[in-house]
Amino acid sequence: MKTKILGFLFLSAIMFFALRAEAASCGFIRDLGEGMGGEDVRCLQQYLSDAGYGSNFSRFSSPDGIFGPLTRQAVMRWQSAFGLPASGFFDAPSQAKYFELVGNGNFGNSNFGGFFGNQGTNSKEWKAMEKIKDALRAMDDAQNEIDDSNRNTNSAENSLDDAKDDMMDAVTAFFVDRDFSKAFDKADDALQNAEDAIDEAGGGRNGNGSKRDAKEAIDDAQNRIDDAEDSINQADDDGEDVDEANNILDDAKDKLDDAENEYDDHNYNDAEDLANDAMDLANEAEDAIGDNSTGDRTDAREAIDDAQNTIDDAEDEINNADDDGADVNDAEDLLDDAKNKLDDAENAFDDHRYSRAENLANDAEDLANEAVDAIDF
Repeated sequence: MKTKILGFLFLSAIMFFALRAEAASCGFIRDLGEGMGGEDVRCLQQYLSDAGYGSNFSRFSSPDGIFGPLTRQAVMRWQSAFGLPASGFFDAPSQAKYFELVGNGNFGNSNFGGFFGNQGTNSKEWKAMEKIKDALRAMDDAQNEIDDSNRNTNSAENSLDDAKDDMMDAVTAFFVDRDFSKAFDKADDALQNAEDAIDEAGGGRNGNGSKRDAKEAIDDAQNRIDDAEDSINQADDDGEDVDEANNILDDAKDKLDDAENEYDDHNYNDAEDLANDAMDLANEAEDAIGDNSTGDRTDAREAIDDAQNTIDDAEDEINNADDDGADVNDAEDLLDDAKNKLDDAENAFDDHRYSRAENLANDAEDLANEAVDAIDF
């Protein structure tokens, strides 16, 4: 019965938005991307065609409601024209720009968007609806993972049932009670339960890591970078040398960007590892406040040479242990990390960043020693 009631509420919500869409050109209740289809896609195609950003959406040279490569290219051209990131993904910022351009102001002032109050995309209404959309997508992913899973999915199904109950409460709060704070909170509960279901069904850890762990690592790294940046800016105001710290912080930000890209590609293990690297770099950046921007060249060179010798010795020990039948998988992983760290040290040395080169070489040496300790006889 709950499933039927929930389906009725979802259907009612969709019908509500569809009816309102008639008064405001296109109405969007979801993000649109390649591979999707529907009346909202057709309406977007028609708009882009009329505006001169795309045509030939089908072999009949008319909108066909299928978001294919040509539609994506048209969206990218349109986004570029109006200063938006040209992702080809028609997301919330693009939709906000659309309603602004068609003469309805922003979401909060349009006939369609007026439903979201006077604050538009900053309103509690809008945020609650976005959270509901995120939860619905996660619930759909969870159901797919359960359907495709070869393992026992009882736990995943229970989590998905919890998500459905939460979603029912969220939709009721949004459309019936108009309590947007409660709608947001219940939708967030639904999202968390849906992500639990994905993990439990194997989707979150299907060789690619845990989505939630990766997201938490990225959020933690972002917070640590923000804190480090505040410390560096304060030190700069106090007249301290922050050149080295800023260089390392830039590396941390680049690493975090890589983590977010891997996360978007569903490579959650890689995303988590990169986020942790970003966290480490942010810590190094804060530690580097006040350091001389170049450091001592001789000390850096010696540290690199020492690390190389330690790595060579560790590699010999690991190879010998492998020949003797020991388990060296963890040891080899740590040794690879040591070699990568040493490469970073060499690069920093070549860039005349000797303090950083020395620190990285010391890290490499520590990892090489850990690698030897990790040999399991």
